[in-house]
Amino acid sequence: MNNPHDKLFKAAFSQPDVVASLIESLFPAALRQAIRLDSLVLTTNSYIDDELNEHFADLVYDCLLDDGMPVQIALLLEHKSYTVAHPHLQLMRYLLNRWQQDVEHGQKLTPVIPVLIYHGTDTWQHLPFAASLLGMNALVKPFFPEFDYLLVNLTALSDKQIFTFRNRFLTVSAALMKHRQDKQFADYIRQNIQRLMQGIAVDELMSVVLPTFLYLLETTNLTGSDIVFIFSTVSKETEEAAMNGADQLRMEGRVEINRKLVKGALKLGMDAETIADTFEMDLAEVLSLIEQVRQEKP
Repeated sequence: MNNPHDKLFKAAFSQPDVVASLIESLFPAALRQAIRLDSLVLTTNSYIDDELNEHFADLVYDCLLDDGMPVQIALLLEHKSYTVAHPHLQLMRYLLNRWQQDVEHGQKLTPVIPVLIYHGTDTWQHLPFAASLLGMNALVKPFFPEFDYLLVNLTALSDKQIFTFRNRFLTVSAALMKHRQDKQFADYIRQNIQRLMQGIAVDELMSVVLPTFLYLLETTNLTGSDIVFIFSTVSKETEEAAMNGADQLRMEGRVEINRKLVKGALKLGMDAETIADTFEMDLAEVLSLIEQVRQEKP
């Protein structure tokens, strides 16, 4: 997962309260009222195949409606920064992948609510599937599928609306993805960091600051020191969280460099002891990295 938008999306929307806040703020009223927010459970499922991988990243939640009916909410982050001509075709493939699993397990098909999250610069036109057809006639209409999806167009949301979200991580992630293509994105962060971080509990700071730190590092020209300084203007606790985040990222970076060294050394036929001696690494770490390399997909 090298896409910075995917990383931020997964970090934020893996938290059920972020999704609950999204539902409260942006879902249609009748559907919002019917969903039991306390029943939201993040699953480990993904229905993205190789073809859909270029279009979406997904997170899937199980939940219940107020009548006890189980449904799934599929959050799909659109990868492209421009609109696509026929989004229903990709969504249909996604739904079929989901329902194929039901068929294989001999189960009835699970209702799925697709939620497409878009943060591109082009204007997204949310049209019915019938608009993609050459024409429509009452006689042939029964032979074409008709379904809809919920569109969360972050680019079209006003800052005023974003800052009214109950969950602050939803506010932060929505604001970052909305403004990330601004020419003055870094200035936007400097000017709004206090508003963005306002109201985040101290024990929740790290879960927000670390993905935000990483996103800024990968989408701007800001250095790690620049980002720590920006966070320092909020509070001492936020500065400490940013510094801890920087240390954690440096450690992860060192591990990744060592993993690449081990992978290259294995290709040269070196054994674990030789790798450890050559690169002055701990043998236990080398053995652990060798196991990781062997488990990688070819």
